[in-house]
Amino acid sequence: MKTKYLFRVLLSLLAVSIIIFQSCKKDDPKVTTAPTAAFTVSPTSGTTNTIFTFDALGCTDNEDPTSVLKVRWDFDGDGNWDTDWETTKTIEHQHSIESTYNVLLEVQDTDGLTDQETQIIMVSNASSGVAPALIGYFQNWADPASPYIQLDQINSLYNYIDVSFAIPKSGTDYDMVFTPDQVTQAVFKTQIQALQVQGKKVIISMGGATAPISLDNDMERDIFISSMTTIVDTYGFDGIDIDFEGSSISLSGGTIANPVDQPIINLIYAIKQIMANYYTTNHKQLLLTMAPETAFVQGGQSGFSSIWGAYLPIIDALRDSIDILHVQLYNSGSMYGIDGKIYEPGTADFIIAMSEAVIHGFNTQGGMFNGLPASKVAVGLLACSDAADGFIVPDTVKAAINYLMGTGSKPGAYVLANANGYPELRGMMTWSINWDALPNCGGTYEFANNYESIFGTKKPSH
Repeated sequence: MKTKYLFRVLLSLLAVSIIIFQSCKKDDPKVTTAPTAAFTVSPTSGTTNTIFTFDALGCTDNEDPTSVLKVRWDFDGDGNWDTDWETTKTIEHQHSIESTYNVLLEVQDTDGLTDQETQIIMVSNASSGVAPALIGYFQNWADPASPYIQLDQINSLYNYIDVSFAIPKSGTDYDMVFTPDQVTQAVFKTQIQALQVQGKKVIISMGGATAPISLDNDMERDIFISSMTTIVDTYGFDGIDIDFEGSSISLSGGTIANPVDQPIINLIYAIKQIMANYYTTNHKQLLLTMAPETAFVQGGQSGFSSIWGAYLPIIDALRDSIDILHVQLYNSGSMYGIDGKIYEPGTADFIIAMSEAVIHGFNTQGGMFNGLPASKVAVGLLACSDAADGFIVPDTVKAAINYLMGTGSKPGAYVLANANGYPELRGMMTWSINWDALPNCGGTYEFANNYESIFGTKKPSH
């Protein structure tokens, strides 16, 4: 009997313990974590006419699905919320005032926990337009054929000076270095500052024809970012110029919108990060220009592999950040225009057809390339017949550009798809300032003077 009694007592105690345990368990506080805020904006820069799209579908939470998370927006960073809490994750907004805006997103989960993310967008005045640019490459080396010029002694018509080149350190194709060739670093920095005081922009060009650059993995990408950021900060450059040639850029597949080649993907990432680094330090945008060869751009109409069209994914991904695209309309073979006809270099038709192609856009085997605004496109030409192949005499250049801008008659066979032309064409680029300075190549600064006769003298727009 005693054994049965003890057994019943133990069962009773066990039952009470279970009840107490379950009761305590119900009273335990729920352990939750805060959500993570994330959003994208497209485009990342624009004008007062631009409608920006903000997408917060990247917000996440460990306990709640994204669909039930609430978000709100502060579009100008003034500390006042411009929207109420809502579960809709995408929204459009237009800024009416030119400025740099810190857009703030806040996300809230069902437990009331929150997180925030901020991104920067740049808005310019749509009515201000852009002034013409004369872009010249400055050869940072002594060459008997095209002698070195002191940086602060170049012709005053040049308002964008591309210093050539930052190149990879010996033994690498990604760790960038730049050293002034004929003067000390201190003197060169002083010369840059003298040009900047005059309102001119001094840009460091990366690569060139003899210095391949390839960012094959994350390590090389990050060293490229770090080394280029250091160069820009050390000399106080206003921008960077992508002049990757030869084996630097190549396609093996993918599309314009979705490249698959790691060097291209890494380059796009790197340029964005270098620009972000510059903004953090200087609180203004780093200028971005590009000087691809025709095969890498307009050549995409002929094929989409190897070098053919290889720049198009880069241009497309960075189109909102590009200030000026100036394709090299020299050292080129014949190319298709958007009319399906073939045009030869060294002619007015080549200038017009190649320029309209990058403004109008064209189809490729890798998808549609949507053109850039004419205000982001300059015509890239040689300053001297001895500089390279494909020189075009000044009168032909002037006739071609006047027709391209809608202010002159048709100088050749090519007929513009846009009959009104492109009056906002940004300007002209040349290789090089050094060649243009030669007195025995059509006269000292013949190219710069021809630019002035076409575009007039105006201050740079940035």
